[in-house]
Amino acid sequence: MMRYFMKIEIKSALIGAIIPTIGSFAIFFLGNFSTQETIEKNTVKTLSGYFDSVDKDMSYEQALQKIYKENENLKIDLGNYETQIDESKEQLNNKQKEIDKQNSAEEINRIIQNATDYWNDSDYVQCLTLLNNSKSKSTDIEYLYEKYSIKYIEYVIHTANIQIEKNKYNKAISILKDAMYVVYDDSVLRTEIENIKNSKPQNFIEVCSPYEKQGYEEYLEGEFFLMSGKKRTNGFVLNGYAGTGLILSNLDGKYANMNLDIGHVDGSGLSDVTVSIYLDNKLYKIFDVKPDKLAINISLSVKNKKQIKITVDDGSLSAIANAKVGFANIKIK
Repeated sequence: MMRYFMKIEIKSALIGAIIPTIGSFAIFFLGNFSTQETIEKNTVKTLSGYFDSVDKDMSYEQALQKIYKENENLKIDLGNYETQIDESKEQLNNKQKEIDKQNSAEEINRIIQNATDYWNDSDYVQCLTLLNNSKSKSTDIEYLYEKYSIKYIEYVIHTANIQIEKNKYNKAISILKDAMYVVYDDSVLRTEIENIKNSKPQNFIEVCSPYEKQGYEEYLEGEFFLMSGKKRTNGFVLNGYAGTGLILSNLDGKYANMNLDIGHVDGSGLSDVTVSIYLDNKLYKIFDVKPDKLAINISLSVKNKKQIKITVDDGSLSAIANAKVGFANIKIK
């Protein structure tokens, strides 16, 4: 079709070139021959060599009519073939679009299948990374990415909670931070991290340092006292002499739980000591600390409490060899 189209274009151009030439040719002959008839016959004879529709025995007028008609037909054919070429181009473009669409669909199906396989093999990070980084985008991929992200968030929060139960708060936060890079929406993880930070036990001495104290000795990181034969820190010691040992601290209703170790301080007097704990000026707990007993760990519920008071009393009126009570590893959250 293209070869025939070119032939038409060439022939049409040839007509445009020959007609002026014929005119010049005719003028030449008018100037050199005496009769118009001779000129016209020679012209028709010349044209018959170029156009199949022109016969050498035709009149001059007939020949021109044939050429004019052939030129008009060529214009029509040329227009028709241009239309056919445009239609062919459009068909080729549509075909290419169908091929691209088919290739894209195959790629999307392959990505979805691979991601599903990774998920079923518990390779959650690889699954989410594949879906997130896919160059081929579709609603199916987006749906699967969001669906698996929700499930993965539930999984990592559960994993982080296991670490929290072991008091490994930093490990729990690290697990959640790593997950933020691969999930569809990390807002839930960000909230969970903030909750863990807020619930993470803090050093009581640092956040609730006593504002009133008697018979008080403080031990921070790097300093220690002995209790049940072990070094203890992050706490304080109260003197049990005549009930003089005392602390008062503000809680401001910020905390829910307090945990600490309590026991007889090695090397102090051997008297039994009564420990009394008050929350908002109400007696919360009372117990005895004996020199021959190991230190114990206790938890206090301090939710919505604004103040804590701790007193110790060994019942002695003598300051010589008085018993002391240690409070160590005090955490509050």
